[in-house]
Amino acid sequence: MTWFKRTLRQKATYWGPPQKDAWAARTYPSPATLSCHWEEKARLFIDKTGEQSHSHAVVLLETEVLVDGMLYLGESDEDDPANQDGADVIRMTERVPTIRGNVISYRALL
Repeated sequence: MTWFKRTLRQKATYWGPPQKDAWAARTYPSPATLSCHWEEKARLFIDKTGEQSHSHAVVLLETEVLVDGMLYLGESDEDDPANQDGADVIRMTERVPTIRGNVISYRALL
């Protein structure tokens, strides 16, 4: 177990970006529970539209997550994250290697 994995002591539920079903309705993939380190803090970043934006949470993960997916601090078995209070849209992701490059972490900004 690496030092990074030992820092991930919280659980988050992740839903991938929504997809359209055969009737053009938005559906989400099944939720997955991931280990994370969740920080409630503001951070300035450029969002996918090119506008400056502020995050309200930064989440460190060992698993890659995608923009427009959703994260919730805690475990949930809700199929639709819109029905889960506290679930937030991922507005930016970063891939962060260590100096040696042997450990890759992912940062999600909500």
